[in-house]
Amino acid sequence: MQDTSHTPADGTYSFTSPLSGAPVLARFEDGKLTAYLYAGEAQPLTELAAAQLAHLIGYLDGVAFAPLAQPIGKAAAARLHRIMGRLGIPSAQHYALAAAALGEWKPLESLAELTEREARTVWQHVCSLYPSARTLAA
Repeated sequence: MQDTSHTPADGTYSFTSPLSGAPVLARFEDGKLTAYLYAGEAQPLTELAAAQLAHLIGYLDGVAFAPLAQPIGKAAAARLHRIMGRLGIPSAQHYALAAAALGEWKPLESLAELTEREARTVWQHVCSLYPSARTLAA
């Protein structure tokens, strides 16, 4: 049996309820419960629910865990900005272009906060609009 007195690591947890057999999905971010599905239905995000889930996650065997995707960071974002700038895209439009690639309705606040998967999607979008982007990136 594991220690159950701690807050779960940030990420997504999936397991089967020991009482009902229903599938449970929970997500913790910055030490707080941010999503909770029980048998496919959204559940209230209460402190009690967070404590109960933390206990179950620490107690049960066979809990699947997927850590949160990490952002690409400032260096990779700066490289993406440089390439877009060399393509002639005004810097004010970099965030709107990235948002459009991701299907967002408003410009992003930071390219550094993109996940690796999101950054690849943005890069593919840039390359589809500006075929010379791959040459500039080399």
